[in-house]
Amino acid sequence: MPHTEEPEAPDLEPHHEAGAHADLSDEEYHLHADRYMETLQEKAEELQEGREDVEVDHAVRYTIWPTLEGL
Repeated sequence: MPHTEEPEAPDLEPHHEAGAHADLSDEEYHLHADRYMETLQEKAEELQEGREDVEVDHAVRYTIWPTLEGL
């Protein structure tokens, strides 16, 4: 790289290859996903407590996709 007055900051974050997956069972995946969503909800509620312009609403939505099975 040519010399610049403002050098690029080093990239310290680990990168994961796109499309790579972890070897998790469905149960392990849902355990991690649930923990992540609980933490996200807690952080959002903490933010809401200190600000009037933030409102947290937790909702669950299910989407049922029809299959061609039985047609």
